[in-house]
Amino acid sequence: MKRITHSSSVAPALAFAFLVAIPVSGCVTSGPVLQTTRGSRSCLGQDASPSGECALPLGVVWNGTACVSISGCECEGDDCDDLYASIAECEADFTTCVECSSDTDCGATESCFFPDGACGAPGTCSPIPPSLPCDPAAEPVCGCDGETYACDAAAISAGVSIDRDGRCAPTGCTAQDATGTGACAAVFGIFWNGTACTSYSGCDCEGADCAAAYESVAACEADYASCIEPTGCDSDDDCGGDICYFAEGVCGGPGECSPIPPSLPCGPSDAEVCGCDGVTYDCHGQATSNGISIDHEGRCGPAPSCDAMEAAPEGECALPLGIVWNGATCESISGCECVGADCSLLYRSFETCEEDHRDCAEGCFSTAECGDQYCFFPDGMCGGPGECGPIPPGLPCMDTEPQVCGCDEVTYDCAGQATSAGISVQHEGPC
Repeated sequence: MKRITHSSSVAPALAFAFLVAIPVSGCVTSGPVLQTTRGSRSCLGQDASPSGECALPLGVVWNGTACVSISGCECEGDDCDDLYASIAECEADFTTCVECSSDTDCGATESCFFPDGACGAPGTCSPIPPSLPCDPAAEPVCGCDGETYACDAAAISAGVSIDRDGRCAPTGCTAQDATGTGACAAVFGIFWNGTACTSYSGCDCEGADCAAAYESVAACEADYASCIEPTGCDSDDDCGGDICYFAEGVCGGPGECSPIPPSLPCGPSDAEVCGCDGVTYDCHGQATSNGISIDHEGRCGPAPSCDAMEAAPEGECALPLGIVWNGATCESISGCECVGADCSLLYRSFETCEEDHRDCAEGCFSTAECGDQYCFFPDGMCGGPGECGPIPPGLPCMDTEPQVCGCDEVTYDCAGQATSAGISVQHEGPC
């Protein structure tokens, strides 16, 4: 049987793009380029289809999966001049394009290649291409055999179809089969040695997993996370004199042993924190320098109430102890020590105390609440509630008037000088 031909020239054969992307000029092509042809034929379906309602036999065409007869009034398509006279003749040209399910369906030098990500789906018998080096920019791939290959070309040249981009997930905790040989110091990758991820070096790598090296310890540990024994401390007893610090918000192991950092003063903008010991600290650094991990930002304990805090100074000392809500206002207390159930909840600023108790008293707590007026506090109270009022005009101080300390910690020649500057009086005498 002869193939049906006409006077027009045969259309050029199409390159059959199938299975994998081979790196070209440092890049990975978006489509595969492995050729699977027989003679001048590609395995793509021929561009030839019948038109019209006639029953005239037009010939046999390869539709991409099989050779079929077509009938109609006429043939339309670029390959109409290449129709076959019989199915046998067509199949002879497309023998290698017949679907396969395994390598046993293919020739001795062929492999049954599946579409990417479709391991076990109908594939196509194709010659195994020669081994090609992987492009330096190529990423590893997971083959349909469950093995990781350095690039898609490495898998295809081994006769293996591609399951997906990236490494195959390890199926256990067994050490990778890779060993550095020779006295060279060249590092050729990170490998799982059965207990940890470590770098291997040498003149050469020997072993079945040499192509499956990791680029970083983090990537290796991510794949073997279930195999890595948890490390860390559960208490200070595990740290040999250091402190077992936990991640913020996790007041329990495993933590990390670390020396106590030096004590540093808290900044004015530092937020208070609640330590894992249930005590409120002025800032993160104050807690950690006391060997305490952080539970959360903000004060410890229940939400503030309008009841007076149970915290009172004791002793004749003048040591500033903190700010306390006395049931009506926020006030500072000084003494040798604080006595009461709420001593661990003392405030370190009037602003924080007043913000927590804003709904507990009438009056203003800041000038921002007074429009174009000022929030004046009673003498001796540098915190709300106060009273909104206009700033009085400035008047000269009399010689008999004592100096006063303003709530801004500035000394004024008299009370009038302070109030005309919009500042409440903290106490008589210089600051």
